[in-house]
Amino acid sequence: MTTAHAANKSDKRMQALAYGLGLAHLVFGVTKLAAVPTLVEQFRGWELPPWMMYFVGAAQLLGGVGLFIRNLRLPSSFAMGLVMIGATVTVLATGQERPMALLTIAIAALCFLVAGHRLMQLARELAAEAPERMRRSP
Repeated sequence: MTTAHAANKSDKRMQALAYGLGLAHLVFGVTKLAAVPTLVEQFRGWELPPWMMYFVGAAQLLGGVGLFIRNLRLPSSFAMGLVMIGATVTVLATGQERPMALLTIAIAALCFLVAGHRLMQLARELAAEAPERMRRSP
């Protein structure tokens, strides 16, 4: 496991973005799991089975939590980006609420931005630890 290095301004901005996205996905997930009537109707209008709403809600809840945890941020942000791509495809394929597609694309892009940043951060940390590992190896 890598150790955290001193955070720069970019790291702090990405962390704040990850927290914002995490909070948004927590809200998205809770509203789906609570079966908010508006969302139930929306999923019906998209002709998706009820279990899909609960599945997506659980995924968003878990992904939202993961965005707050540094070591889970990369897989969580990538997964939430994929969930938002799925939302975009659903909205565009059904022809309902098309303006919402812009929002889902924007959220997906931000999730992938966080994932990319965390991947680069991880690469820097591993590169910084490489000399130490080389000295310890037999």
